[in-house]
Amino acid sequence: MSKSAKQTITNAPPFEPGLFPSVRYFQVHFEYLHEQLQFASRQMAALAEQVQGLEAQLARQRETTTPWPAEGRADVRPVNRRRSS
Repeated sequence: MSKSAKQTITNAPPFEPGLFPSVRYFQVHFEYLHEQLQFASRQMAALAEQVQGLEAQLARQRETTTPWPAEGRADVRPVNRRRSS
C-alpha cells in the first residue's frame, strides 16, 4: 500500500453508528424486494398461461381454416417476397 493510501485511511473520520442504516432498514428493504419479486413471478406465470391459451386457440383456428390464398385458384398469384438486389 502506498504512503498516500495509508494516510487516507488514517485520516478518515471515525465511524459514527447513527450515520449507517440499521439492520431493520435492510430487513424491511429486502422484505419489500422479496414481495416485489413474488408479485412479478406471479404475473409472469399468469402471462405464460395466457400465451399458452392463445397459442392453443391459434392452433385450433389454423386447423379449421383453409390457408389463403387457396391453392388452385387461377385468379390469385403468389407474391414473390424476395427483393431483387
